[in-house]
Amino acid sequence: VTQTLDAGSCEATQEGGSVQRLVLELVVDAAQVELWWPNGYGEAHLYELDLSLVDEHTHSAEQTLRKRIGLRTIELVQDPLPANVYGKEGNSFYFTVNDVPVFAKGSNWIPADIFTPRVSDADLYSLLSAAQLTNQNMVRVWGGGIYQPDGFYDACDELGLMVWEEIMFACALYPRDSDFLQLVTQEVTQQITRLQSHPSIAIWGGSNENEVALTWFAESETNPNLYVADYTKLYLDTVRPAILAADPTGTAFVDSSPSNELVSDGDPYVKRWNDTGAYEYGDVHYYNYASDCEDYTTYPQARFVSEHGFQSFPSMDTYKHVIEAEDMSRDSDLLAYRQVRCRTEPKEPKRSL
Repeated sequence: VTQTLDAGSCEATQEGGSVQRLVLELVVDAAQVELWWPNGYGEAHLYELDLSLVDEHTHSAEQTLRKRIGLRTIELVQDPLPANVYGKEGNSFYFTVNDVPVFAKGSNWIPADIFTPRVSDADLYSLLSAAQLTNQNMVRVWGGGIYQPDGFYDACDELGLMVWEEIMFACALYPRDSDFLQLVTQEVTQQITRLQSHPSIAIWGGSNENEVALTWFAESETNPNLYVADYTKLYLDTVRPAILAADPTGTAFVDSSPSNELVSDGDPYVKRWNDTGAYEYGDVHYYNYASDCEDYTTYPQARFVSEHGFQSFPSMDTYKHVIEAEDMSRDSDLLAYRQVRCRTEPKEPKRSL
């Protein structure tokens, strides 16, 4: 499809005399395109989009932008539900793609290497391909890491992996002075503008565990009103408006994960505070260091478990360079020393790696 748009058909917003955003509208017949689908639901169909700015006198392209795009709709459905197995009513939390409900199966993504320059696009593609081959259809970019490079999101587009993308705030209390908030607005605007055209983007997250973190620190527990005000100013009054301005398409947003959903998503935007671990609303983070991780009956029947984990080890190839053969036991003193949970919790019966 080729279409020429003149200056009169474009919508531009200006600030300080310079153009900040140029909106071009291209309408295509839905019957003539293939939709983008997540892994397991159809092909992740992509199109090449070429956009050229052409001089009206010389008819030569002064600038050209080429991107791969996918055509789809993704919505977060949070509808009322009857009482769950715990006897509490609540709301659903699931995604539909092109109006088809999707059962999300995925992983949380942390930086692939502690030294990020060592990670190539090929490394990212290999890891994400493993997610696709194991029937996953979603990855959550953890807010305690980094914004991933373009190659990561290009791979997710191609592999049919939906992305839960978080802003890089995690597990802490943050300031709300004007200089800091100005930097946050700039960061969010730049990142959302960079990423929002990827068909894989399913939801924006304002932070990782920063609402529940209000209960972790003595300062916020003894002066909750102050820190709730700080939280509101940062995530609801700064991050959220910046996301909405940079991505006007209506992509779902949660200010933190885990969340307890909202009372109102409109005007006003009203949170359902407290108990971010509730199973009847929003998403849940689940960790259980005592139970058998292979016993599915220990898992919570929550609306959406966006993060869970079990104690694990580095690969044997990593360990063999730093430990002796006699330490190759799950309950050796050395491995217990390196496992923070083992320092405070009773040892389990001995068994070899």
